[in-house]
Amino acid sequence: MKADRPTKKQIELFISKALRGTISQEEKAILDQWYHEQEEQEAVVYTTLSKEQFREELFKKTLKNIPSPAAKKKTVTRTYISVAASILLLLGGLGFFYQYQTPTGTAAQSGKALFDVYSNGPGLRKKLVLPDGSVAYLNSNSQLTVFQDFSQERKVKLQGEAFFEVKKNEHLPFVVETEGLRTKVLGTSFNVSSYKSASEIVSVRTGKVQVEDKKRESAVFLLPNEQGMLRDGELSRTGVTHPESVFGWVEGKLVFNKTPLREIAPKLEAWYGVKVSVQVESGAPCQLTGTYTNLSLEELMELIKFSINIDYKVEGKKLVIEAKGC
Repeated sequence: MKADRPTKKQIELFISKALRGTISQEEKAILDQWYHEQEEQEAVVYTTLSKEQFREELFKKTLKNIPSPAAKKKTVTRTYISVAASILLLLGGLGFFYQYQTPTGTAAQSGKALFDVYSNGPGLRKKLVLPDGSVAYLNSNSQLTVFQDFSQERKVKLQGEAFFEVKKNEHLPFVVETEGLRTKVLGTSFNVSSYKSASEIVSVRTGKVQVEDKKRESAVFLLPNEQGMLRDGELSRTGVTHPESVFGWVEGKLVFNKTPLREIAPKLEAWYGVKVSVQVESGAPCQLTGTYTNLSLEELMELIKFSINIDYKVEGKKLVIEAKGC
């Protein structure tokens, strides 16, 4: 029979024991299992403190909660806590959320955060539950700023790409702001892509979405399988010709649809967190079509070899692809 999920108080107790070095093997196993479950579900919220500053702050707060030992034992105690603090800082999945402090004078003086910042590096994708129950899926190399007072204003700011499943609220629109666009919905699901040096695109899966050009104050209304695109300062509306290419990443699908081999490098770099070099023989019309779900980099490259005449080499965080004819 599967053990019951540990409560918050039990987890706090186990962490306290780990800091003291008195945790049992059974308790450590429960804590390890709980952490791995959290790592798969929870998002990391970054603090403005440096790693060293945060470790020092965590040490001070933890020290207050542990009975002060004799002076001769303080060095040992600090070593245990310093190691534990380093682990907690790096894990990110232990359920401790660190608020981003806004640079405005009012917030800095009051010590109260106005919003939280969620970030993903290369090769990472996270599911976030927002204060109103809406869900955001944050893609790699992306950052989502979430305003805390959702009861007054359901608003987020996005750099990169995210897919939203918005809880319906007819009296309070849900707003996503990117560099050039403002997207408003009442309750729907849609994808927003706003990477630097690329067009901004809003693609709708369900419901109705309003997309505004913030500079020109023009707007388009989008229905399912339609998208609004801001390119070279012009906002246009088009259809989504291949939905899986747009929405598939949310389900762990890496999708290519007649994609020239030379153009797959940025997508592989973001998906796997590696540096990719593609070398294609001059004139070789190499295109890749396929849907690949939850594969390692090596598994993906082996499957691609069955469809395209390529050789590849993986060295650490580097991938070299060579095509001599397709």
